[in-house]
Formats: sequence, C-alpha cells, structure tokens
Amino acid sequence: MRMPAPNDLAHAPLWEIYIVAQTVSATRGQIPRHALAVGVEIHGVKIKLLFQLSQVTDEDKTDMEDILSELEALVGQDVEVDSAYEIRKERQVSPDGRDNLWWVFLARIDETPSE
Repeated sequence: MRMPAPNDLAHAPLWEIYIVAQTVSATRGQIPRHALAVGVEIHGVKIKLLFQLSQVTDEDKTDMEDILSELEALVGQDVEVDSAYEIRKERQVSPDGRDNLWWVFLARIDETPSE
C-alpha cells in the first residue's frame, strides 16, 4: 500500500479526514464533563456523533446539542448530522466491526488501583 504524501494523496480517506477535522473543531471547549469517549460514524453524507458518558446531566446534554449544532454549521446543509449517547461505567472503543467509526476524544483512564 502506498502511503499518502503532501504532493500525492494516494488513497487517503479525504472525506473521512475532513469530517473528523470538522468534528474536532466542533468539540473544542465543549466536551461534556462526563464524557468517556466521543466519536463520529461516517457513511457518506450521513454522519452520526457518538457520545459515551459515565452519567448525563443537563449541562452534558447542552454540550452535546452545542457540538451537534456547531458540526451542522461547519459541514453545511448537504450533510445529514445526527447524534446518540450511551451511559457506561467505562469507555468501550475497541473495534467492534464498525469500520466507519472514528474516535476524536478519549477520557484519561485512572490507573490508580481502587481500594
């Protein structure tokens, strides 16, 4: 496989990289306090923000809505943007067969043993 270079993009996933970059931009300063992971699932012009949270507060909901709104503004009206969240005890970002899922935020894992 030929790797992309600045003067030859080869087969780089340009659309996906663009959406990931816009998602990162939309999340700046707005990651929900209880977020464990934030990702974006990309299927052509249909994209879905995915949030994994340890709990959901009204402030978290507002942050997720703000991210969704910001992403919609960044990618334009020809892209269908949706979102979903799930509550978990710990994040789960291992490959699960969803090849079009890109994680843009992972909370630090506390590595100190619990007593």
